[in-house]
Amino acid sequence: MLVTLLPGVREIRTPLTVGYTWLLALWLAIGHRIPEPDRAYGLVADVYRLAHAAGLVAVGIAVSVGAYIVGVIATQLGLSLTYAVGDAIRRTPAGAITPGHNREKRATDAIVYLVVTRLAERLSEDEAFRGKVIEQLIAHPPPDPPAETSADCEGLLLASLWDRHWAIRRTVEVENVAVQLRTDHFGILWRLRGVSDPAALEHDRL
Repeated sequence: MLVTLLPGVREIRTPLTVGYTWLLALWLAIGHRIPEPDRAYGLVADVYRLAHAAGLVAVGIAVSVGAYIVGVIATQLGLSLTYAVGDAIRRTPAGAITPGHNREKRATDAIVYLVVTRLAERLSEDEAFRGKVIEQLIAHPPPDPPAETSADCEGLLLASLWDRHWAIRRTVEVENVAVQLRTDHFGILWRLRGVSDPAALEHDRL
């Protein structure tokens, strides 16, 4: 029972903490301007009366809900701003010195390698796909082609994993595929969270 609740607790922990921090900062900024209950009037007086009628427990729950909502909004805005600023800086010459540069490069290289590997596997199994790749290689041959005819090219691709990787990189814009996969990574995270297996739970913990 407790194990099934832990992912949900982890899900609300960060926005709740951020929300309480923002409410505390707001209180420190404008708390001294809020009148005491005996001198309050208008909306502030109504809030005091509602809090008195509801009790401390209800007030605590209401504050926690408000903190969670504030935290969700602030967290999303903060992440979006961080990603936007980081992406903008990485597009400049100063991008190479940013903390996320090497991480982004390693992630992109790993996705490109994965795409090439999967397509190379498909190249050896899917005859129609292999035919299209061979057509591209014959139509736009490299300076020193490893094979002259379609039959020779197909034999090389079926025999050598290295040649399959080379053919995929010559004919498929794998970098564009990697970019599309990177843009879908949030969707991948949500799909992982919807699966209740040990790998998904471990990802959520990390």
